[in-house]
Amino acid sequence: MQPYDARTHHMPAFGAARAAFADGTDDPRRFLERCLETIEARESEVHAFVVTRIDDARRAADAATARYRAGIPLSVVDGMPVGLKDTIETADMPTQMGSPFFEGHESHRDAACVDALRRGGAVIVGKTVATEFAYGRQQGTHNPFDPSRTPGTSSSGSAAAVAAGMLPAALGTQLKSSILRPSSYCGTYGYKPSWGALSMAGVHPYSPSGDHLGSHAGTLDDAWTLARFISQEAGPEPGQYGLEGPETLPGAVRPKRLLRLYTPGWDRSIAPSKAAFESVLDTLRGGGVEIVEPASIPTLLAVEDDTFGAEACIDRIADFEMRWLFRGYRERGADLGDRVSASLKRGDAMTRDDYHAALRWKQLFRDHIAAAGSLVDGFVMPSSCGPASVGLDNFGDPVFGTPATCSGAPSVGLPLMTVNGLPQGVTLMGFHGADADLMAHAAWVVGHIMAS
Repeated sequence: MQPYDARTHHMPAFGAARAAFADGTDDPRRFLERCLETIEARESEVHAFVVTRIDDARRAADAATARYRAGIPLSVVDGMPVGLKDTIETADMPTQMGSPFFEGHESHRDAACVDALRRGGAVIVGKTVATEFAYGRQQGTHNPFDPSRTPGTSSSGSAAAVAAGMLPAALGTQLKSSILRPSSYCGTYGYKPSWGALSMAGVHPYSPSGDHLGSHAGTLDDAWTLARFISQEAGPEPGQYGLEGPETLPGAVRPKRLLRLYTPGWDRSIAPSKAAFESVLDTLRGGGVEIVEPASIPTLLAVEDDTFGAEACIDRIADFEMRWLFRGYRERGADLGDRVSASLKRGDAMTRDDYHAALRWKQLFRDHIAAAGSLVDGFVMPSSCGPASVGLDNFGDPVFGTPATCSGAPSVGLPLMTVNGLPQGVTLMGFHGADADLMAHAAWVVGHIMAS
């Protein structure tokens, strides 16, 4: 077991290296080689990757190095080593969705986010492990801090690769808590933008109206910079608005008032995690942040009450929206795992009216969160009920991730707690479309907590 300390654990930081690239004291090829050395040393234990393209990555890093030396980098991600969750299509690597049905599958195209990254000069290192269709069976990734424990759910490979120091950043997706929970268990910065802010074109869907593309990174700056660049270059989902704000992390801004959300997860949380989170809240209060209790104002209590229905709402919508796709896979002989099969069975039993009822509930939840915007600057909660559980198939509880996913609000997991010698995250949630404000608050929170 590799011990973890939230204050001392450091992961690769690409944004901090760009100045060294510019003055020639470092370069993208040397940065990549350090990542590859870590992959070589740790991949046999962690199993974060499905496939890598090392030679291609070196060529891309060499091209980026030449551009920096000439003073003409393509973008803020030029030379950044990146991993891609294996539900994201790539023209030069198979996209297998964690399913034997798609073993060796070649789509012969890049997803919109991958196309954007390539045009920006990013270095695509490989595809990271995903659970079956980002929902079902685990595919063997281990927690970097204790290989007997889960790395989390579907974006597990991306989180584990970053946490282990193999990459500065990787892309993941979230339907329930598939960015926030692996972020919590592995100790990364996990950023789930506002729904629709990043194009999902070329990413295998599970719930088209609920899936989010997001980032895992070793720094808050890299998490924002990667997502912000993709939103700029690939665009948002059709009819939605992309991320606004600076190319790199917004300046730190102290939030004045944060609503504490308990959700059903508080009663399910272990005592050491509760104590660690209370300590975080005390430190925020000491920095001048008012922590608001949901019972204090009816408008805020409505948000807390809604968190008890968020996961069921996500499930109902996903069950209905995925029917056509997974019916087809089943009819063509796919071996669907128990979770996917159960979802399909529930979806087959649903009616259009059932689906409409779930959509109406979701909209009401969004309305309640929007109404809270005049009273608080955002929301704070743990990212999980505890640190990573023993057993790779024990994904953990998604409860703390579902409010942001169901509502489409932006959220970010911050690796601020150490519980029983393992990482556990704190989630900040903001308001739809106000991602830059959320990240500015997150920058202040991280700086204040780490300095305290």
